[in-house]
Amino acid sequence: MSLRRWRMTVAIATLLGCPAAVATAQPSSGDAAPFHSEWLVLGGVGSDARSTRGRQVAFQSVEWGRNLSGEHGPGVLAGRLEMVIDITPVFVAFQSGDAEGAGFSPIMFRWNFRQYRAIQPFVDAAAGMIVTNRDVPENTTRLNFSEHAGVGARFRVAERWALVVGYRLHHLSNNGTAARNPGVTSHVGYAGVSWMITR
Repeated sequence: MSLRRWRMTVAIATLLGCPAAVATAQPSSGDAAPFHSEWLVLGGVGSDARSTRGRQVAFQSVEWGRNLSGEHGPGVLAGRLEMVIDITPVFVAFQSGDAEGAGFSPIMFRWNFRQYRAIQPFVDAAAGMIVTNRDVPENTTRLNFSEHAGVGARFRVAERWALVVGYRLHHLSNNGTAARNPGVTSHVGYAGVSWMITR
C-alpha cells in the first residue's frame, strides 16, 4: 500500500471508526463533571469555498486541550475557555497535482459552552502552518499558514468519552511569501472522538 493510500485509509478510519470506539461505553447521565483536559482524534473533508474546479481537502488531526478557567459568562453564553494544541499528521489537497503534507497549530482556543444533558456545544479558532510535498494551490508555495474558525459539539456517551462533530471555515495562505497568493478557503466538516480527563 502506498503512503498516500495509507494516509487516506487512516483519515477514513477516523470518520468511520470513532462511533465504534465508544459503542461499548456506558451511557452518560448528562450530569458528568466538567473535564480538566482532553485528547481528541479528528478527521474531516472539505471543499473550496471559492473555486469551481472541485478542489477538496482532507485531514486527520490529534489535539490536546486543557481548560484554563472556571465557568464564566451570562446565561446561554456561559462556558469555559480551553487552550488546544493541534497536530495534523495527515493533510491532503486534491487539486491538479494532489499534495500531501502535515501541519501544526500551536495557537488554538475553544470556548466550551455549558453542557445541556449530554450535549456540549463549542466554538473555536486556530492559527498554524501546513507543509506539503507540492505547491498549494498550484504554482505558489509548499509552506502555507493556516487559520480556521468553527463550531461544533460533543455528544457525551460516558463519563470520559464523547463523540465530536463540527464545521470549520478553513483558510490557507502563503501570506505574501510568494509572487502568487490566491489562498484556499474551504468549508470543512469533521467528526471524531474525545477522551476527557477529570480531576
